Amino acid sequence: MAREKPLAIAHDDYQRQLAALKVAPRSEGGQSLPLVLAAFAIGALLVGVFLTYASTMLLASRATDSYLGAYYAADAGVESVLNDLVNGSEPADGSTRFLSLNGFTAFVTVTWPAGSMPAGEYRYIDPQVPSSMTKDSPLYSFRVYNVKAPSSLQVNWAFTSTLPILAGRLRLRLFDPNGDQVGAIEQSQTSPVQLRRDLTLAGLYRVEFDPSKLKTLDGSVNTQPYDPQGGTGKTWVWTMAYKDYLITSTAQNITVRCYVRQIPGRTEPLTSQVIQIYSWQVQ
Repeated sequence: MAREKPLAIAHDDYQRQLAALKVAPRSEGGQSLPLVLAAFAIGALLVGVFLTYASTMLLASRATDSYLGAYYAADAGVESVLNDLVNGSEPADGSTRFLSLNGFTAFVTVTWPAGSMPAGEYRYIDPQVPSSMTKDSPLYSFRVYNVKAPSSLQVNWAFTSTLPILAGRLRLRLFDPNGDQVGAIEQSQTSPVQLRRDLTLAGLYRVEFDPSKLKTLDGSVNTQPYDPQGGTGKTWVWTMAYKDYLITSTAQNITVRCYVRQIPGRTEPLTSQVIQIYSWQVQ
């Protein structure tokens, strides 16, 4: 009886199974290329978006800088006129000027608006008379700009004295735009000294507070302070005085328009008129 060879058969089966397992691997050549190309495409897209955004922001920044530069120049043009008005200047109707700031030039015009401002009214004005005066003090001159006519002007000079009896006199005088004296009063002991006149001429009036006729060698006259509500115990000038202006300042495509009213204020030792701004427009 022939002997079986189980080991040989088992070995052959093993070889066949092993050969079946040894399948050649699939080629991976070129599979990473699409991924690389996709990454490049996404990167290019993002770079393009970033560059577009950066360009937009740069243009916006330049536009903002240009707007602000033009606005500041136009604003400075208005401010230059306001400063002149405070100092007592009275620009002519239609007057012009140029002002340059940081490479931008503003063209400024000043006109007298008609019918576009609130109606004028009588008001109390602070003449800022020196608080203490003696017979040796110089007279104090107060200029009242832009008085309207026909109208009235009234002065109330209230005072106290460091002496029981005030010897001599205090004098008030009023001069019209032509320099002619149109009112005067002298008074002693009793406060206040008052002067009132009806006016027929418009323009600049001058009020003189004069202590030169005092005869007291010692002591002083103490002027009572101003009160915007008036009152006989205070010192004030009461009249209708003002001037309206329209200031237009343009730099590039920016225009600033300002409606202002100039009202009498301090004139000694330095002029400092009061400015009321009624409208400030940016176009």
